[in-house]
Amino acid sequence: MADRRNNRVQVFDQDGRFIAAWKQFGQPSSVYVDKRDNLYIGATYQTSGSMFGPTSAPNNRAIVVGNAITGELKYLIPDPGDLSKMTDTGTSASGIASDDQGNIYVADVGFNNLRKYEKVR
Repeated sequence: MADRRNNRVQVFDQDGRFIAAWKQFGQPSSVYVDKRDNLYIGATYQTSGSMFGPTSAPNNRAIVVGNAITGELKYLIPDPGDLSKMTDTGTSASGIASDDQGNIYVADVGFNNLRKYEKVR
């Protein structure tokens, strides 16, 4: 579960019992686990400066891919948007999913669109 307010991903078993809280994924807005236990997270990483409003700092939004069993980080896909032109600096991946080919789909609230990231083989 994405717990954006507390900067963590909470992990529960199938019966709803708490297992762990992972803080290595920044400020998560969306979480998706595929059938191969890959964990996809739309996240914001806070840098110095204001937490709200436009920023001219380096892009601090990303899709993070990790292992859903161990919490190990595997990949980070930087957000392609220009944050200096946005008023909403939250995560761009407020909705996230993947398909059986490893492509990632994100609902981007900052630019009001849907993006597809194709897995390169």
